[in-house]
Amino acid sequence: MKVVITYCNSWSYRPQALRVRDEITSVYKDAVVELAPGGSGDFLVEVDGRKLFFNKDFAKPRFPSEGEILNLIKVAA
Repeated sequence: MKVVITYCNSWSYRPQALRVRDEITSVYKDAVVELAPGGSGDFLVEVDGRKLFFNKDFAKPRFPSEGEILNLIKVAA
């Protein structure tokens, strides 16, 4: 499984990206997780080229809660 986490570097979203990366790799040992610095306040998680989470898809942009990305991966499988 290939995961790309694009996070806003100017707003210092890296700690949230690292948390999500650690959650994914703790369950999916074979996952390849790439952290991609971005901008514009974005926080995007893509798995195998499919968007699973984008913070701006919500009425109020937010970060994924603990375990949320793992649940989205299970649903998408």
